[in-house]
Amino acid sequence: MKIHSIKTVTPEDLEVIRDLARKIWFEHYPGIITNQQINYMLDRGYTIDTLRNDLVQGITMTILMVEAEPAGFAAFGPAPKETGTTNGTCAKLHKLYLASSFQRHGFGSVLLQDAEAKCHDSGYSCLTLSVNKHNAIAVAFYKRHGYQIIASVLDAIGGGFFMDDYLMGRHIGWQIGH
Repeated sequence: MKIHSIKTVTPEDLEVIRDLARKIWFEHYPGIITNQQINYMLDRGYTIDTLRNDLVQGITMTILMVEAEPAGFAAFGPAPKETGTTNGTCAKLHKLYLASSFQRHGFGSVLLQDAEAKCHDSGYSCLTLSVNKHNAIAVAFYKRHGYQIIASVLDAIGGGFFMDDYLMGRHIGWQIGH
């Protein structure tokens, strides 16, 4: 495996996150959602102001660096109230993305395990996430890591678009060596 590290994102890193998201989404999502929805969701969730607000709201973001190149990123922290998992024990994995050239090398697992460990260290005992129902690769990845489907959710997100997701989750802590 190549030399890698995980860096906690600061406001100075937000352009890297924005640019990496655009690259990854257009590598992966065509065929799952339309290019119009990809652009809509990127414009909605990955502006510098939106990302900065995520940091202010207590969302932790990390960048996976492989051989000094940004390869992927994760964002995790408090679960939004609308998820129904805000009992204080569950965190939410808001984002986990890896560039296609770094997939199938264990780096996605590295990012996920780092997020789980940091959430556990912050006092959370479970982690939830949303994944597009038609994203078979991601659904299988999370199932391999012990996540189970909790619910099926169809949410209008504006612009005439919907998120057709599975809510998945698992307990964290003892499974990751803590």
